[in-house]
Amino acid sequence: MLQNAALQLVKQADSLAKQGDIKRAIATYRTAKTWNADLDFEPKIRAQQFVTVGEAEALAKAGKIDSAIIAYQKALDLDKSLELDPEQDAKHIAVGAFMREGIRLGENGDAAGAEAAFRKALAMDPSLPLDPELKAQKLAVNSLIEQALEHLSSEDFDKAITQFRQVSSLALAVDISEEDWPKLCLQLTLNGFAADVLRACDLAVEVDPLPGRWRSRRGLARALAGDREGAIADFQAYIDWANTTHAVSKEALENSIQSRQAWLDSLRAGKNPFTPEKIEELKNGGF
Repeated sequence: MLQNAALQLVKQADSLAKQGDIKRAIATYRTAKTWNADLDFEPKIRAQQFVTVGEAEALAKAGKIDSAIIAYQKALDLDKSLELDPEQDAKHIAVGAFMREGIRLGENGDAAGAEAAFRKALAMDPSLPLDPELKAQKLAVNSLIEQALEHLSSEDFDKAITQFRQVSSLALAVDISEEDWPKLCLQLTLNGFAADVLRACDLAVEVDPLPGRWRSRRGLARALAGDREGAIADFQAYIDWANTTHAVSKEALENSIQSRQAWLDSLRAGKNPFTPEKIEELKNGGF
C-alpha cells in the first residue's frame, strides 16, 4: 500500500516540478523515497529534469518547436531513462495547443483565426483528419447563430442581425434546431431586416419536415424585401399546404388561411398589405 502511495507522490512531485515549484517537488520526492526505498533517483536531479520538461511543454504550447526540442533534450541528457522523444513530444504538445486555440477562436465566432490555428496543427501533424477551413467555419457559424438567438430572446435585433450577417458571409450549413430558422426569419423580418434574413427563411423552408409550413414566413420576408412574385408563390404554397395537411387540424389553421388569402389577394392586385400598422399587429402576436 505504502509503495503504491509513494508512486503517486512521485507523480505529484513531477507535476510540481513542471510548474516550477522546485522546493515542494524535492520535499515530495524525499517523502516518496522514505515510503519506498526501491525508488532510485536523486530528488534534486529529478526535480531539475521535470522543471526542464515543464519549460519544454510551455515552449511547445507557444509554438516554439525548436526551443522546445532543445529543452526536452536537456531533460533527457539529465536522465536517459526518461521516456522522451524530443521532436515528437514537442510536436504533439504543439498540435494539441493549436487545436485548442482553434476551437476557442471558432467558438467565439472568429473563423479566420480558428482556421489559421488549425492549419498550424495540420502542418505539425499532416495525418490529422482535419479540414481547417470547414472545421473553423462550422464552429464559428454555430457560435454566431447561438449568439443571434440569444440577442433575439433579449429583443436586441441590431445585434442579432449583425451576428446573422456574419453567418451568411460564411455560406455554410448550420447544425441547429429546425425551429430556430423560422424564428430568425420571422422576428428579424418583422423588425426591419427582411432583405438580410432571406437566407434564414430559405433554410427554414428547406429543413421543414412539413413542406409548406414555413412558406408563409418566407412570403412575408419576400414581400417586405420587394419580391412580390416570390411572396405570392409562398403564400399560395402555404394555403395549399394548410388546406391539405393532416399534421394540424383544419380548425386550428382557419384564421391563418384567411389572413394569408387576404394578403395574397392584395399582392395580386398590386397592393401592399403590410402597412406599418399591420407589421405592429404581427409583432404583437398576430402572425
